[in-house]
Amino acid sequence: MRMLLCFLLCTVFISFTATPSTAQTYYYYPVTHPSGTQNINGYNVTVTPSPSGAGIFNSFCGTGPYWIGLSGRIYPNPGSYKFEFVPAVANVIIRVAAMDDSEVVSFVVNNTPYPITGANLGPFPGSCNPQTALIVGGKLTGDPSAAILRGSGGEVTIKGNINSIEIHGNGVQNGSVFGLSFGGISADNNSAVCEGDILKLLALSTFPVGTTVSYYWTGPQNFTSNLQNPVIPNAKSKNEGWYFVKTITPKDTFIDSTYVTIDYPIPVTEIVYDEPVCAGINFMLSDTTTLPDVSRYWEGPNGFSDSVANPVIQDIQSIYSGLYKLTTILGACSYTTEAEITVYQPVYTNLFQVICSSEPLFFNGETLNQSGTYYDTLVAANGCDSFVTLELVVLPAPDIGISIKDNVSLLCAGDSVSCIANGSVSYQWYNNNQLIGSNKEERIYLSNLSNEVIVVGRNKENDCSDTARTIIHVNSCCKLFIPNAFSPNGDGLNDHFGPSTNGHIKTYQLSIYNRYGQRVFFSSNIQNQWNGIINNTPADAGTYYYYITAECMEGTKLKRKGDITLLR
Repeated sequence: MRMLLCFLLCTVFISFTATPSTAQTYYYYPVTHPSGTQNINGYNVTVTPSPSGAGIFNSFCGTGPYWIGLSGRIYPNPGSYKFEFVPAVANVIIRVAAMDDSEVVSFVVNNTPYPITGANLGPFPGSCNPQTALIVGGKLTGDPSAAILRGSGGEVTIKGNINSIEIHGNGVQNGSVFGLSFGGISADNNSAVCEGDILKLLALSTFPVGTTVSYYWTGPQNFTSNLQNPVIPNAKSKNEGWYFVKTITPKDTFIDSTYVTIDYPIPVTEIVYDEPVCAGINFMLSDTTTLPDVSRYWEGPNGFSDSVANPVIQDIQSIYSGLYKLTTILGACSYTTEAEITVYQPVYTNLFQVICSSEPLFFNGETLNQSGTYYDTLVAANGCDSFVTLELVVLPAPDIGISIKDNVSLLCAGDSVSCIANGSVSYQWYNNNQLIGSNKEERIYLSNLSNEVIVVGRNKENDCSDTARTIIHVNSCCKLFIPNAFSPNGDGLNDHFGPSTNGHIKTYQLSIYNRYGQRVFFSSNIQNQWNGIINNTPADAGTYYYYITAECMEGTKLKRKGDITLLR
């Protein structure tokens, strides 16, 4: 048998296509030696065949133009070629044409086996017979049904920071060929990304240091950028599709493309729960996500975990206080949020209180005047129930009473009445809210038509008190009786002029005028009356005029005016 290994090397493959499905065109750089180190467009490429031997140049179906191969049989079988790149390259395409169905071809990239999958294997454009090779265990093999056709194979695309590639042939027969293309630019992206995430476009460049490179990106939604690695914040589904980058160096122009996949939107959410969280309740968690088909994973203190939409912790206690995490997942997109939750314990309060029976206590909606134990439930400062226990002791209070000695029906405003207290040994008397005395019996001055009399009695043994009150109503006796004549002749009869009253006057003014309007007498005391003397001289008989103003004890105001005859 004779084994022929052929490799095609170029700096990069470039697609001139309007859509990704159109056939791609490559630029090639020649490999001048089948072994050893050579410089190809600024790259040092070292070719090492195994087993070692001289190679030959050959063309392959017109897709060359430059190939490397070995003539003669390879002993022992299998054989390989290793390519090393300085600097590293970013994009490699390996074309394989298996000329016999028994052949197996495998790859090692950066000293690590590189499995072939349907995702990185494409058709071999320009193959002598474009049959698709089979993938068995991550390796390429011929199609047994196409053995007589020969030339079935495929195109393997490898992207990344590539320092070395080894191509191994096992059972390779006469006429098998390999083609290799490597480049200095490779388009890539960080997709699939979630809606709302940052989309990053990558132009992976391995041009020699110091090379001047210009970048021109185009993509969906009229996207353009001159950056090497542009980003699209808050990516949406409309940003999905093919993106092309054209790179221009002083020597060449290259084009590569990459497909961007936008996954589901990020299920942004917040943890929702009712506050406060009180121990003993059935506590439910929920979230604000409204997106359909969202799965959830809850984590929390005391080993809490759940995957339902609204988990419930029965009879929650303080051990569940702490940090809760919720991860919402929609497709490949997820979002994690946290909430610090405190479980509050109820507050227990014990009260002890002593009161007098005359001063009942209002507690839990009731008025209490008997000793005993009472309970109430309130809302504490933390918002949870507060349980209050009251131990109440009720002390006896004196039973105070008031008796009145006089007949109040005959009394007038301004009179006084004698009141007697009973039921205790010490007292305080109040008349119309004014403290007036502390005797068992007090004389109460009745200044109003209606008078509130209060007496407070207190026990010495327990300092409890009781209050008695009474309202005393009296008559308004404040009337003025005015004569129409008087004779100041010293006979003891009608010798003075002035009003009289059966009531009590608080303020009073009397003015007397002669017929010329001159005031001849003035008094502010109802007991001080006119004796008919003017300036120490007896006044002439005749008519005089009076004007009286007065205020009664209960506040009634009086005004009187008229004439009086002085007789001699």
